[in-house]
Amino acid sequence: MPLCKKVLQLSVFMVLISALICCERHDSKSSPKTDPLLFKSATELTSLIRRVEVTSLNLLNLYLDRTQRYNDDINAVVALDNECSLSWR
Repeated sequence: MPLCKKVLQLSVFMVLISALICCERHDSKSSPKTDPLLFKSATELTSLIRRVEVTSLNLLNLYLDRTQRYNDDINAVVALDNECSLSWR
């Protein structure tokens, strides 16, 4: 899959996950050790990737884990095809 398509998919995925981010702030399931990356803007995350402080794969896995944890409760992601990203773990 071309790199451009992967970047676009990651961007769309991050936008969809923003709904999940808001839910955790008021959710009793949240742990006190929540990753601060989950509360950064797309601009901040892009800057971190460019400075090689975090990889796009790390972010993808972080958001996939979060989706798995919360989506049954809030059903924010209707269809998820994470077969490719899971094979990279």
